[in-house]
Amino acid sequence: ADDDQCHRGNHVMPCASECLPPSGTCKASIYDGVVDLTKDVTAGCDIVLYTMSLGYDVEELHLKATFHDDNDQDDGYDLSICNVAFVPSGSHLVNLAIENVPQNALEDVQSDEDKAAGKPVPKVSDLSKEEKLISLNGRILHRGWILVWVPDTMEGESADDMWLLKLTPGRLMHEDARYAMFVDEDFTVTPNIDDVQFLVSEMHRPALKERPLHKVDENGKKLKFVLPAEPERRAAILMNDIKQKKSKDEETGNAKKISVYDAVKFMVYENGGDPSQSDPKPLKRQREFYERVASFVNRDDLRSIAEPMHKYEMKHWIRSRWVVHDLKNEEGRQIRCDWFGEHAQWGNLLDQLSFAHVMAVRDIKRKLTRNEPDDRMRAQLPQEPEEIADIGDKQEWYPLIGPAESYEKELDEISRIGR
Repeated sequence: ADDDQCHRGNHVMPCASECLPPSGTCKASIYDGVVDLTKDVTAGCDIVLYTMSLGYDVEELHLKATFHDDNDQDDGYDLSICNVAFVPSGSHLVNLAIENVPQNALEDVQSDEDKAAGKPVPKVSDLSKEEKLISLNGRILHRGWILVWVPDTMEGESADDMWLLKLTPGRLMHEDARYAMFVDEDFTVTPNIDDVQFLVSEMHRPALKERPLHKVDENGKKLKFVLPAEPERRAAILMNDIKQKKSKDEETGNAKKISVYDAVKFMVYENGGDPSQSDPKPLKRQREFYERVASFVNRDDLRSIAEPMHKYEMKHWIRSRWVVHDLKNEEGRQIRCDWFGEHAQWGNLLDQLSFAHVMAVRDIKRKLTRNEPDDRMRAQLPQEPEEIADIGDKQEWYPLIGPAESYEKELDEISRIGR
C-alpha cells in the first residue's frame, strides 16, 4: 500500500507494472494473477492491440476486432497482430462465454503431462464454474478479441488498476511483442489491420537529405527554399493531438497556444463530459496545481541573470483514446512510468493532463542536460522562414532524453503526437 510513514508519501508501484524500483517494493493489483497468462497469450505477436472493459457487470464488448489468423500468408504484412481484451471474471460477458465453449477448447488447454499420461479430456459439463474460469482464461475468442479476465473487486478498481494497463503494459506482454496499441473501449471504431500497421509504421521515420522546395505565394510569385537535412527518428510513444472543441456545434480550433483551463475543457468534452459544468474537485485540484507550478518556476524576480531561463510550459496536449507504445525502447518505458506515476495519484479520468505535465518537466530536464540555448538565447537566434515552418512532420516530433544521453547523435529518441 502507499505507506506515507515509511515511504514519505511516495507512490508505491503495483507488482504487475514495468516500473518497479531497484528495491523491488511493490503492491498487489488485479493483474498479478494473469502476468504469466498474458505473456503466453501474446507470445509470437509483433503487435498487441488491446482494450479493457473493467466496469461493473460488463455485458458486451463495444468494439469488434479483426482476428488475424497466423495461417494467413497473403495479407502482405510483416508484423503479426494479436487482439486482447481484459474483462472482469465475474461479469455477465465471461459467464456467458464459459457456458458456450465447444468441447475441443478443452483439448487445447490440456497439459502436456495429462496428454502423455493418456488422461481423457474432461467434458465441459463436468467442470465447475471455478474450474472453467481457470482453464479457459485467455483461450476464448469473442468478437475478434482473446478474452483475459481479471478478478473482480468489491470496492471497484483502484487508480492503479484503472491506469496500469493503458499506461504501462510492458510487463504483461511477451518479449516477442515489439509494440502495444491501446484502444479505448468507447472509441467510435475499432482499428483494423491496416490502421494498426499504418500507425506502427509512423513510429519510425528515416533520415531525410537536404532537398529543394518550390512554392508560389499568394501574389503568384515563385519561391524557392532549401529544406535542411533531418535525422532518422524513432518514436517511443505515439498518439493524436488534442481536438480544440468544447461542443458538437463548435468549429475545431487551431490555436498554437492553449491555456491549461481551456485544454481541460477540451479534454472533458473529448471524454464525453460537459465542459460547461464546474470541474470535479480532484480535477480542479490537479489543474490549479499545474497552473501554480508555472507561476513559481517561471518567475524572474528571484532568478539570477546568470541562471539559464527554461520556462515550464504545458504544450503537449493530446488525445489518448488510442496510444501506441514501443515496448523495446527504454526511454519509452521511462516515459510510461513517469506518466503512470504522475496520473495514478490524482484520482481523475484525464490522463492527458498528467501527460502534458510530465512532458513539460521532461522538456526542462532535457534542455538542462543537453545545455541547450535558454529562452533568452533562443529569442535571438535566426528563425525559420514562415513559409516552410510547417512543411513536413518535424512539428509532430518531440525530443526526449535517451538512456545513453549524448547531445550529438544521429538517432533521436522521440515522442510523436500526430496531427
